[in-house]
Amino acid sequence: LDEFVIGSVGTLNFTFQDREHIEMLVHLFHINVQFRNATHDDNTNTCKGAIIDPDAIRACDEMIPEWFDWWEIPLHQMFADDSIWLTYYLSSLDARRDKRSHASLPKMNGWFHFAPG
Repeated sequence: LDEFVIGSVGTLNFTFQDREHIEMLVHLFHINVQFRNATHDDNTNTCKGAIIDPDAIRACDEMIPEWFDWWEIPLHQMFADDSIWLTYYLSSLDARRDKRSHASLPKMNGWFHFAPG
């Protein structure tokens, strides 16, 4: 899918001290969801990355799509590391809001190592 190539902004690596042969690699994407009643304003930063119709996004075994304003994201219901990398990414995005191209999207490559307990 072209949208995923356009929207790729990095990766997160997860390792676990008590499971030394297990590593997770998570790919991060910045995909704008274009709601049908949304209007495009050329003076704002509303068109970075790929644009997807929200009706094209489907649930799967691992997730059910839900839409939140950024300040209402339920971090307390997510994995603990999400509050670190997601808030970092969103604050980096906000700091670049005057930029309009995909090239200006923040890039993130992170590594999380979890100790037992």
